[in-house]
Amino acid sequence: MVPAGTFSWTARLIITKGITIQGATTISGPASNPTINDGTIIQDNTPRSGTIGILLAQIPPGKSFRLTGMTFRRGATTSSSTWALTFSSTGSSPNRSMRMDHCHLDRLSTGKLFVTSGWIYGAIDHNVFDCSSGISITIGHNGYGGNLASDPYGNHAWADYPQYGTGDFFFIEDNTVRNVSGTDNILIGGTDTIYGGKDVFRHNYFFNCVIGGHGTEGQAARSHRCREVYNNTFEFNVANSPNGQRSGSSLYHDNTWIGVRQDGNRVATLNSFRSNSSRSNSIWGPADGTSPWDLNDDGTGNPAPPGSVGHTFLSGTATGGSVSGGSGTMIDSTKNWTPNQWVGYSVKNKNPQADGYNLGSHITSNTATSLTYSYYEGTDTAHHLRFSSGDRYEIHRCIKSLDQAGTGKGDLINSPNDIPINTVTGTACWPHAVVEPCFSWDNRHLPDNVVYGFGTGIPFIVAGRDYFNLGNGFPSNTTPPAVSAALSPAINGTQYSGPFTYPHPLVSGVPPTPTPSPTATPTATPSATPTATPSPAVTTNPATNIASFAAALNGSVNPRGSTTTVYFQWGTTTSYGHTTSTQTQTGNTSRPITANISGLSASHLYHFRIVATNGGGTSFGSDRTFTTLSATGPPVVTTNPATNVTISSARLNGSLDPHGSTTTVYFQWGTTTSYGHTTPMQTQTGNTYRNITANISGLSASHLYHFRIVATNSAGTRMGSDRTFNTP
Repeated sequence: MVPAGTFSWTARLIITKGITIQGATTISGPASNPTINDGTIIQDNTPRSGTIGILLAQIPPGKSFRLTGMTFRRGATTSSSTWALTFSSTGSSPNRSMRMDHCHLDRLSTGKLFVTSGWIYGAIDHNVFDCSSGISITIGHNGYGGNLASDPYGNHAWADYPQYGTGDFFFIEDNTVRNVSGTDNILIGGTDTIYGGKDVFRHNYFFNCVIGGHGTEGQAARSHRCREVYNNTFEFNVANSPNGQRSGSSLYHDNTWIGVRQDGNRVATLNSFRSNSSRSNSIWGPADGTSPWDLNDDGTGNPAPPGSVGHTFLSGTATGGSVSGGSGTMIDSTKNWTPNQWVGYSVKNKNPQADGYNLGSHITSNTATSLTYSYYEGTDTAHHLRFSSGDRYEIHRCIKSLDQAGTGKGDLINSPNDIPINTVTGTACWPHAVVEPCFSWDNRHLPDNVVYGFGTGIPFIVAGRDYFNLGNGFPSNTTPPAVSAALSPAINGTQYSGPFTYPHPLVSGVPPTPTPSPTATPTATPSATPTATPSPAVTTNPATNIASFAAALNGSVNPRGSTTTVYFQWGTTTSYGHTTSTQTQTGNTSRPITANISGLSASHLYHFRIVATNGGGTSFGSDRTFTTLSATGPPVVTTNPATNVTISSARLNGSLDPHGSTTTVYFQWGTTTSYGHTTPMQTQTGNTYRNITANISGLSASHLYHFRIVATNSAGTRMGSDRTFNTP
């Protein structure tokens, strides 16, 4: 027992015995508005050396430790690189009996307030984290499997099942986490997960801060492994961005957001720092289709053999480049690309003298002669991907990256001398990881009932494979069949049917009730449970027919059985400001939605997303961008499939944007790619796309024919891609 009063700690406390430290601080009431009685106050005057700050509880497996009823308050010590309170356990089995509860961490000046290290499946509950700086909670499992000495990086967690629905996580429940810095920096008070960490956040209240985690992205350390987030409340009174997830799987459900709505209406943004070389010295290399640690495109859209570099789709020499904000541009004036044909691929700098040598990034748009790519402008990396005239470049494509969102159990990787090796292949090699998707359901902003879900700007994090936004309308705190089906024993290690018992047994003192076998659970009569109206499912797809002053916006919607209104928001920022006309859809299948917009400005970046509403709520697609063409320039052409093919004739089809100048257009055709025949020239003007057709005759039966569209104006000549057809 620590009596009531105020005390100054001037030395670090290290505990190795299974004991309880109990003070007189009490915390009661709801997490959103707790009543705090700071009975036992410890002023932080401890000197700092290394990372350990005020207290280190290093408890062996099988022993219990509890820290309760204590207030830790800022004193004379200030340090941005140390950890205030650390729970650690090392051994051949996890410690399942470490708990911190009813403690108040009050404006401590430290980098991290609470940290787990080693292999612990415990709980922190009914605490208040008042954060004026630093990270509130950091979960790491670097001793997973009892291998801390040989594997301090969490590799063994990535070679094991997630075990959702069991006690094999560290639990954070019924806590209050508040950013009290007085700034709009929502990372203050936020959380972090590293070294294969597995955590559950439930029944907490977060104010102006977010849940986050590291990715496998810099050196040999592995990333956040898996997470469940449910029944939490997130409140913001400042402009904010979503929770962050840079690796692994997660289940977000039954959470509520209040106050200022998040950018993009997301439960979390699924990100990858390797996708744009924001960790330029990454030991894993950039996720651009060239790292042996990723699955790379073999040139046909399929994965190349694990451990191999992907196909080089194109190589060339840049004639210029620039960067602005989060976008970079590479120019090759010798090219005649179809607009946006390279979206989702990656561009790589191959000039050994360039600052960005061997760095790559995913392409977000392209014109006939330039590529726009994601550019990392942060100062926390040594090198940046830029292009100058004369720089060699290559284009590749990553299909799936190491430990990315939606990835699970794989081969064991080890890192002797901090150099990672796949222990199965003995080389640097993709670890044959299974798909372990992220799921979001019944997450909403109140009081407007706006549906929240995952979103991403990374091309190889794919909706319908790596993450699923199931919408709202499910009975409260239930598990959708799609989640149970995905988390089978083959993926999860045990059949997932719902969350682990709440409150945690360390809180309630009651051992968890075994989960009954599915065959022993009676099935309720369907008519006994009313079916809630599910919200529509939506996806924002890339814009097409991008011209100087107009574009076509694309998406898809599944009304999910209810009459649904759908439209697009668009504008020059993520505030949008414009909407397209509302369309009405019904049914239970996904269907494409398109809307044409005009009145745009030339050479401008635009944002857009699809929005759909029915009786179950409103769903927002992820944000996408496109850049309009310059006011004038070379024509833009596309060769489309031939139609009306007979034994002796056919209709050739294409599309053309004259791009602001008088343009002549025709088709070349013949039995080889030398063509040899042309259709009569047509003349077109304007800045919009239009269909071009031409009928040809005198063909031979049972022959293969080639054709392409060709257009010329004062800015140059452009040729569409070659297409073929067979006469009967």
